[in-house]
Amino acid sequence: MSFRKSTRYTLKCDTCRQPYRQEGAARPAVDTKQSLLDRATADDWQTSGDHQYCPEHWHVTCRKCGQSAVAPLNRLEQAGWVNAVPGPLSARKYGDVRHDLTYAPGWGFACPQCAPWYEQMDKEKH
Repeated sequence: MSFRKSTRYTLKCDTCRQPYRQEGAARPAVDTKQSLLDRATADDWQTSGDHQYCPEHWHVTCRKCGQSAVAPLNRLEQAGWVNAVPGPLSARKYGDVRHDLTYAPGWGFACPQCAPWYEQMDKEKH
């Protein structure tokens, strides 16, 4: 018999404490913290600094007015939240639904009231 020491990383939502589970896998097989964060981000988790949020608890703040919200990804989109970044972004898939709202550190969001301002800026650039 032989033993091997291994390190296992887990990731939990800071809001609901639900652990990240890669689709189709009982436990994510990862060898580094960054690999786990990369996989979670690809599955629409928000991972920024010391904070991680599952797709059911996205934390968004408007870059223009500072309004904030915490809600599932689909509800934020239905309410009119948009990406506050120039140019089109590729849609993401969460569950069986395609989403346009995308998270990446430094990008930011626009609330429903400020979204038209960002959309107008984007049209003027193109």
